[in-house]
Amino acid sequence: MLRYANRLETFIFQHMFFFPSAPARGLASSLQGEWGYRQMNQFQEIVGGFGLNSKECDRIASTLVAKDFRAMFKRLELNLKYAKDNGLDKQHTKSLLIKNINFFTGRPNVFEERWKGLAYEFDLTKKEMSDLLVEFPVVMEVSYTAKIKPMMDLFQEWGIPFSGFRQVFLKFPRVLKLSVDGQIIPLYWLFMEAGFRPEDFGSMVVREPLLLSLAPMVIRTRLQEIGRIGLARDEVASVLVENPLMIKYSMVKRMSWFESLLGVTDGRSVMRALLLKDPAIFMGSLTLMSRKMDVLKTFGIYKPERRVLLGANPFILSETKQDLRKKLRLATAGLGKSPKEIVKCPDYLTSPLDEVTDRILFIRARDLDVGSIDLKCLTSQDDGEFAQGVGVGLEDYLTFRGSVREQLKVKMFKLLGLEPIDAG
Repeated sequence: MLRYANRLETFIFQHMFFFPSAPARGLASSLQGEWGYRQMNQFQEIVGGFGLNSKECDRIASTLVAKDFRAMFKRLELNLKYAKDNGLDKQHTKSLLIKNINFFTGRPNVFEERWKGLAYEFDLTKKEMSDLLVEFPVVMEVSYTAKIKPMMDLFQEWGIPFSGFRQVFLKFPRVLKLSVDGQIIPLYWLFMEAGFRPEDFGSMVVREPLLLSLAPMVIRTRLQEIGRIGLARDEVASVLVENPLMIKYSMVKRMSWFESLLGVTDGRSVMRALLLKDPAIFMGSLTLMSRKMDVLKTFGIYKPERRVLLGANPFILSETKQDLRKKLRLATAGLGKSPKEIVKCPDYLTSPLDEVTDRILFIRARDLDVGSIDLKCLTSQDDGEFAQGVGVGLEDYLTFRGSVREQLKVKMFKLLGLEPIDAG
């Protein structure tokens, strides 16, 4: 009973600062005397200096009381001081106190040893250490010998040097909680069976460490879906090495969406071409891609015309919604082109926005007959062909590009109700 009484009196001291009524202070004084006041004032000084509110302080103190307030308080004081001396700022300290008070209540000698060991083994700066501890505070409890070193050796077998493992660790510290035998190695062999090389797997992991957290069965399904599109094994590896997280997205759903969009029963050839040119398309939401179609609709390009347009140039889907809107606005308001004329020149919508803008600005600045300008000349990669197409000298156009283009660009975009684009 005496043990519980001691905890009760400590609990009263803890709460009297948050509920400072006279009876509470008197009861606390009669139970604990000067020691309690002194310790609780010190507790308020230490913890209160990190911007914690009363509820957060209350929760921290309750945790300490539930264990052994006097011992925990001393550990908290020493560990907080050590962390501060080694670069842990107030904001990170506050976050750790709220998320995991137990982080600071270990034995000070063990706390210091683990801190130094972690900083040394991964060559961490003070900022990296702070960010790491807030993201994954239990990293201090992970054994270097039993967990970190074996994982580091395994990664080296896959062509990931220490610098690569360090990068993976800082991006995704929870990698240390993953099971090597139950998660990481099965994942590795799935990619090897699909035709990847060990260095391919290593490159993907360094680029996107979150790949390691995906379920092996999900990976197997996604690899099979990508293979059904018609990519060769080396093409699948090439695409995923550059875009590892594409493996999270279902190609079945995207295939169905593309086939509906294009009005075809088999969209594999289109998807294959898009995957090889711009895999990032498949990492966005289908809702976002649908909004791009809404932009075309806004400018009078409806479903039948969209199918013709995208059938001729599916890479239009690689363009951002904002760039599509600007190009369509330039063609319709800047040159007076109709939706039918735009559909006849699908390459226009994938031409560089800066280049298209410069050429339309030049046409308007020279008061050329916009009705006679074919959109195809705007898409030419050669300035000479463009100049010839609009009936002017190449030198005139190049001089224009190098002089007044920026002033006119800002003016024109304002007239068209668009935001200016950066200089090319």
